[in-house]
Amino acid sequence: MKILIVMIRDLASLDATPAQRGLCDAVTSQPELAQNYTVMIWDDSPEAIVNSKLTIPFLYRRTKANLDVSGTYNGAMEYALDNGYSWMLLLDQDTQAEADFLRSTVRHGLELEIQDKIAVIALTVFVHEIIKSPRKLLMSHAFAYLSGQLGVAPGEASVIRSGCLMRVAAPREIAFRGKDLAQIHSPRLGYGE
Repeated sequence: MKILIVMIRDLASLDATPAQRGLCDAVTSQPELAQNYTVMIWDDSPEAIVNSKLTIPFLYRRTKANLDVSGTYNGAMEYALDNGYSWMLLLDQDTQAEADFLRSTVRHGLELEIQDKIAVIALTVFVHEIIKSPRKLLMSHAFAYLSGQLGVAPGEASVIRSGCLMRVAAPREIAFRGKDLAQIHSPRLGYGE
């Protein structure tokens, strides 16, 4: 199983973001991780990358018009579908993915690959010990799931996209069959700590 890591570049130097530095450090220190991942940089910035100093191989896609997040993910999804990827790992530029996180993502993807009802494997994200993602949506309000709760999130859920492992075929199938969100308690991501 291979996972397509999708990162959007918008104005920041490619080599200076925590996401790219984290991936380079993880793959350099543990080269076996590269067997499970392909990194795609989708460039939405006005100027193309000429000489990158990244120490890992990556696919580079660029559009002249800013496609916004949804357009970028749709383009990456088409590439993933055409090239046999089951999952896409969505990373914002400010999310540092370490080796432990990448290993656990592969493990969760393998465990849930045959459960095609699962659309997204989401991290539990804390801000000052308060769960910010995933959150249960109820009557236009978002409520935290219980701390430590694992498994399929009941009801309609909202998640922070960065760090999510999304089934590549899910966006096309959601409208037709319905899918569930799997909350996997992976290494914590903390913001504002």
